[in-house]
Amino acid sequence: MRYCTAMNLKNTVAFEIRDALLRKEYVGVEKRLDKLHRDFCNGIVAETTFADAFEAFVEDFDPDLLQAVNAWLALYPESYAARLASSQIQYVEGHTKRGFDTADKVQLGQWTGMLEAFQSAYADGIYSLRLSSKPTLTYVNLMRIESTGGQFERIQEHYDAGLALDPDSVLLRRRMILCLRPEWQGQRSFELMDAFIAASAQQRLPDAAKRQFQALRLSAQGHWLAAFQN
Repeated sequence: MRYCTAMNLKNTVAFEIRDALLRKEYVGVEKRLDKLHRDFCNGIVAETTFADAFEAFVEDFDPDLLQAVNAWLALYPESYAARLASSQIQYVEGHTKRGFDTADKVQLGQWTGMLEAFQSAYADGIYSLRLSSKPTLTYVNLMRIESTGGQFERIQEHYDAGLALDPDSVLLRRRMILCLRPEWQGQRSFELMDAFIAASAQQRLPDAAKRQFQALRLSAQGHWLAAFQN
């Protein structure tokens, strides 16, 4: 069995979901994730617990898993979980089709493949919004898509819409910090990141969350200095 190399090996739920899909156990996966989705919307499980179940769809691309997700979605076209997973894995597919060279080395066909996958991922994400009362992970993924050549105004719109439904979400805030990285917003990003972290809306969150935000900011600066400033 070939696993996503970037997945957390302690996240057994994600491996179980992935393996069940590859075994074509679509009914079982749908029941399990539909219950988890309802529990998340009702405040029974934390957003991180819900997100962990989808980790296999947001890491390294696996075409066999994409095929399994497509089959799952075909059986359950009105499933929030299936739509979300489809949107997430197609985003990763887009990055895989682009490749990981610097932009000047990427060929036209690679850009085209990326954009086609992103457009499909975006469409599934938008569709999924009508299927959940708290589509936090959808907004996180839409922000990811927009951060790659999209518009910051739309990132902000998705962030605001997600936060309106899930005001204490740490995952939405983490994604916004990542969307402010200098690769996307220029060197002034560090000022934007600092201002975002210091904003009053973040101060009422647990200290552990605020430490995560600061770690993401320092990591962004370290990456920028190493990769772009030599």
